[in-house]
Amino acid sequence: MNELKEKFSNTINMSKISSDPFDHLYIENFFEDGFYQKIQENIPNINHFEKITDTKTVTNYSPQRYILSLQKDIKKIPQNQQKFWDEINIAFTSVEFWNAVSSKFSQTLKERFSNLTKREKEILGENPKISCRTALIKDFTKYQLGAHTDSPNKMFSFLFYIPKNNELKNIGTSLYRPRDIIDEEEITKHFNKDQTSLRFEKIKTCEFKKNSVFIFARTNYSFHGVEEININQSERNLFLLNFYGNKN
Repeated sequence: MNELKEKFSNTINMSKISSDPFDHLYIENFFEDGFYQKIQENIPNINHFEKITDTKTVTNYSPQRYILSLQKDIKKIPQNQQKFWDEINIAFTSVEFWNAVSSKFSQTLKERFSNLTKREKEILGENPKISCRTALIKDFTKYQLGAHTDSPNKMFSFLFYIPKNNELKNIGTSLYRPRDIIDEEEITKHFNKDQTSLRFEKIKTCEFKKNSVFIFARTNYSFHGVEEININQSERNLFLLNFYGNKN
């Protein structure tokens, strides 16, 4: 277990932040090859997942996205898979890993907390308590997501791309820069496809390549989305790791 914590933390420490259009990491070959093969062997069957729209926890998401919480729903999967994902949970939710991530993005966090919106101050306060959620995701046909920054209580997002091959590499996460001023009421809005094209400039796309991860600290300008459509109806697997803050 300590070995996983150390490996994951070291990978973050050795990576270089990209700042355009906002601070983020895109790391290829995050896991060792043998460990990545174990991940492939331990992805549960779709029967253990539920539509994300049925969870009532999100809005503006496609019903073609399925989710399996690796906290509250982990008992749904076979015991050998429970053990495997429990070990990953422990490593990623450790104090050591949090320290590595928060240190890497320390300047981003400093800037964010120096310029909190009224809504963020209500949710986060000055010294928020940190929680973490992990989940497995399966996306299918017609999955698409317009530009958005994520909810104001989010601190960090990790999107681990865990496909078997790179056939769907174009269906990655696109990063945007606003063409005009986005006012405070619009910061947490999900813009649709047409609004995204009109009001945002796409800067880059973090490709959906096997064993890669896109990481960012949530800010009021961390606009990202998925603009390509999964026309082949292929299964698109992800492992999500999200850190949240809450003053309560």
